[in-house]
Amino acid sequence: MSEEIKIFKNKHSVAVAVVVATNTEFKVAINFLKPLQNEDGILKIYCKKVTAYCGIWGKYSVALVQTNNMGASREGGADDTVDEIIAELSPKAVIMAGIAFGKSEIKQNMFDILVSKTIENYEPNRMNENGTVTHRASTLEADTTLVNRFRGNGSHSFNLENEEFSLKWPK
Repeated sequence: MSEEIKIFKNKHSVAVAVVVATNTEFKVAINFLKPLQNEDGILKIYCKKVTAYCGIWGKYSVALVQTNNMGASREGGADDTVDEIIAELSPKAVIMAGIAFGKSEIKQNMFDILVSKTIENYEPNRMNENGTVTHRASTLEADTTLVNRFRGNGSHSFNLENEEFSLKWPK
């Protein structure tokens, strides 16, 4: 752990790491960050190969991080990014947020939270000649507590380690 991160962690803690993949997602997300208490601006923290922009989102400290590569398993992808952020900044929760490939412009707005019960790595999938897809990766279950709280009552309030935690995502 770098001296810069030790100094940061002595003054601040990160409640949530928000991870995005695209430049568009990052440009939208960075606008929600406000400076941490007693800081002049958003802090830029270098965590090995990843840069974290630390500030306040709503009423919680957030580290906003963009992956260095699209996808999960490639070097600099979501797996590497999340591993580095957890090791360096120890957030209580990690949320991958984004545009979900533009799933539905009618049903979702940019940066809406889409909550999934399962996560499947699409990279090892195989497109068959007849247009069907053969899934060649295991399906992972999302954390049931986060899924429950986000889907629960619409208020996005839940408790992490005895701390009332409420995410209010700006529209």
